[in-house]
Amino acid sequence: MKLFRRAGPISIADLGAGWTSTEGAGILARGTNVLGGIPGSWGPELDALLTGAWLVGAIVVRSVMPSAFEPRIADPNELKIRLFAVVQAERRYYIAHRSYSSDVAGLRRLGFTAIDSLVSITVEGPGYRALARDPRGRVSCGVWDGATVGLRIEGTRPAEPTCWEDRKQ
Repeated sequence: MKLFRRAGPISIADLGAGWTSTEGAGILARGTNVLGGIPGSWGPELDALLTGAWLVGAIVVRSVMPSAFEPRIADPNELKIRLFAVVQAERRYYIAHRSYSSDVAGLRRLGFTAIDSLVSITVEGPGYRALARDPRGRVSCGVWDGATVGLRIEGTRPAEPTCWEDRKQ
C-alpha cells in the first residue's frame, strides 16, 4: 500500500496540469504509476483509492466480527502437543550438547514447529521446565525433566505433560 503526502496545497487544476518530472516529483506525475506507465492513467489516484478501500474494509470487518481478532482459546490437548514437542526437542538438544536449552526459536529450528510463543522454557542446572499457557489465561500445562527440586512440577513424573486450570484473577 502506498500513502501519498504533499507539502503545500493542491488544486483540481494541478491534477491535470501535466507536470514535468521535476515539478511533480512523483506525486501525481503522468506516466509513473502501477499500471505500467500508461500516460494519463489514474495510477496514484487508484493507489490512494484502493488504500482507502482497504482501510474501510478492515474497520468494517473489525466491527462486524470482533471475535476474529481475539486470541483463540487453546485446548489442553493442543498445549500438551506443544509440550511433547519440547520434550523431543530437548532430548535431541541434550544428546548433541549435554545440556538443555531455553531458546524456543533454537528448538523450533530442530524441526519442531509446534513449539511457539505459547511455550516458555526455564533451564536451571541439569534440568528444565516448560510451560504452555492459554492466551486467555484459563489453562496451563507444564512438563519437566532432569530437574532438581526447584523446577519440578508437583505430582508429575519427568517428561510427562500435565495440565491444570488457572485460578480466576
